[in-house]
Amino acid sequence: MLSPNHHQVHGKGRQIYRSTEMFAEVMRGLFHDPSSVRILDAGAGTGLTGEMLQSLGYWNVDALEPVEKFAETCRQRGFYQRILNQPVGMDKPVDVPDDTYDAVCVVGAFGPGAIPTSAIPEFVRIVKPGGYILNCMREEYLRTVDNFRDKLVPLLQEMEKEGRIQQLEWTIYPGHFNDKDGLRMLYRVL
Repeated sequence: MLSPNHHQVHGKGRQIYRSTEMFAEVMRGLFHDPSSVRILDAGAGTGLTGEMLQSLGYWNVDALEPVEKFAETCRQRGFYQRILNQPVGMDKPVDVPDDTYDAVCVVGAFGPGAIPTSAIPEFVRIVKPGGYILNCMREEYLRTVDNFRDKLVPLLQEMEKEGRIQQLEWTIYPGHFNDKDGLRMLYRVL
């Protein structure tokens, strides 16, 4: 199941893990002054995305990571201003006021047993109007993961119809992880 506005990126060689590269490609041109932007790295894991953001000049970055072991690794690596050690997309909202972030970035964390489809409305709540939600995930998960199959795309489309978000990009790219294609989604919060 693909968005009606998708396109593919064709590449020659495959790398082991290209999601951070595809993420950085968008982040390089998203904001004129990265130092004035506040970002949430959702599903921060071991801080790989935080490290990439810092290398691009984004210094005001928070991490949302529900696994304590990973949250502790994020603390030790020092790429984040604040570490939120809690899940997202459950019945309880995350501990963040409305309209806090200029962007929420999810790189490789929309997957089995990780960030669920129900996190999307929460991301919209905490991103400022005019801000962005950027997600890089395995494309196959739209078909193979129960939490996304027949749920993620319809939710995004419904939120677009409601005027809450606007799709800016939907790109399939090779080599997200090994030989698995990736999907890069960029939405503006309205």
